[in-house]
Amino acid sequence: MKSGYLPTLSSLTSSGLFVIWYLFCACLGFSQSAPQDTTRSMPRLEIPEITIVGKKAITLPFARKGEIYDVDIYEAPPPDSSLLGERLATAMPIGLMPNDEEKRLPLHASAEGAFGSYATGKLRLYLDYTKGLWTFYGNSGFASTEGHVDNAKGSSFDINANARTLLSTDNNVLKTLQLLLGAKLQTENYGMFALPDIERLRQKFSLDASLASLDRRGITIDLGIGTNFWSVTDKAPSGDAEISTVSPTLSSAFGLTLGKVRWVTDLSFQSVSLDYSFPTQSVTLFRVTSSARWKLASAWNVSAGVLFANGTDLTGTSRTLAMPTTELEWTLSERQQFSFWWKPTMYLNSYDHWIRFNPYFNRSIALEPEHVPINLGVSYAVFESRLTAEATFSFSRYSNKAVITGFGEWNTSVSPPPTTWAASRDLWLEYYEANQTKFELHTSYKPVDNATLRFTGVLQPTYADGSSDQLPMT
Repeated sequence: MKSGYLPTLSSLTSSGLFVIWYLFCACLGFSQSAPQDTTRSMPRLEIPEITIVGKKAITLPFARKGEIYDVDIYEAPPPDSSLLGERLATAMPIGLMPNDEEKRLPLHASAEGAFGSYATGKLRLYLDYTKGLWTFYGNSGFASTEGHVDNAKGSSFDINANARTLLSTDNNVLKTLQLLLGAKLQTENYGMFALPDIERLRQKFSLDASLASLDRRGITIDLGIGTNFWSVTDKAPSGDAEISTVSPTLSSAFGLTLGKVRWVTDLSFQSVSLDYSFPTQSVTLFRVTSSARWKLASAWNVSAGVLFANGTDLTGTSRTLAMPTTELEWTLSERQQFSFWWKPTMYLNSYDHWIRFNPYFNRSIALEPEHVPINLGVSYAVFESRLTAEATFSFSRYSNKAVITGFGEWNTSVSPPPTTWAASRDLWLEYYEANQTKFELHTSYKPVDNATLRFTGVLQPTYADGSSDQLPMT
């Protein structure tokens, strides 16, 4: 065969390479365009709604990309201030049938009444209203009886109103504060049955306000102010005798946490202005305590501080107490705790305290701050699943221990005066230097899940200096 009729090796090689390159490019172009064609050929996925089934079925409506739904934003109701912080005892109705503060309706009202022999009857009303962050609550009551002996009839009426709210601030120190406001009016009229010809009318009006940090961690600030007005009138055939008192109080507390140390300072001032039938000085007590508390070890908590107090009695006599204080807590286990404390103190029981303690006191009560330079004790507590118990033993040395004593027309020459109330026709306060030993036991036991048994026992022998006769408990 002639060479002119057959292709040469070089021409075959060039033609083959060209064909192979063409096929490769065609395949590459097909592979790149194939996905686009596939996408265009697939049907569009449209789901009218989605239902999520779990504890609650939720249906989501169909929405296309770019669509916007205009809906109202849900606003949570404001918090109920009565459910924040510790439950307040003043928010409970003062009656025989207390009910909880949990709100089912903004307005809650209740009433109770009773009647019995000797023409005895009583009625009490309770009202509670919540609006936003404000809660208003109060109660009122009336009671009356003819009594079971001569000149023992009596009647009483009282009404009180209170308000509570939360105050939010932008300050990092104040944060949220709880404001409490209260007012009370009380009047009582009853016979002094030990003194057949005398009837007593006593009236009280009080105002109180407090402002306290809701969050008890970090920095806390508490302020309180209040006053009590008392008027006591004894009506007798020979004429009426009346006294009045005004008792303002002021208190403040500041707390601060520095690392593992909690520092708290308390300041308080009490005063009682007495309008008696004889000259008196205002009874006062100024008191400052400052203490620091920290964890000494995993099972030990320590508190150490100082106390300064100064008080004057109705004769103008002044006493001062400045002493260190300390408290040690040892956690023996998760269910056992041991404590020791040394806490000298000075305190003033006001006119309001004593006249409510016993309504038959002589109206001109001798008041003075009680001075306790020695006050120490230990306690042991056990916490079990169904049993909680705490035993406390303490010893106190009083420079002037208040004791209720009686002066009777048969006993005016006795010194010291008799301590038997039944042998007295009048009740007074006397003060003695005394030593007091006190043992307390508090237990709580749950025999079944829905029942609790509580027991409290106190043994408190108190003896005046130089006497073997035990003083009455007060």
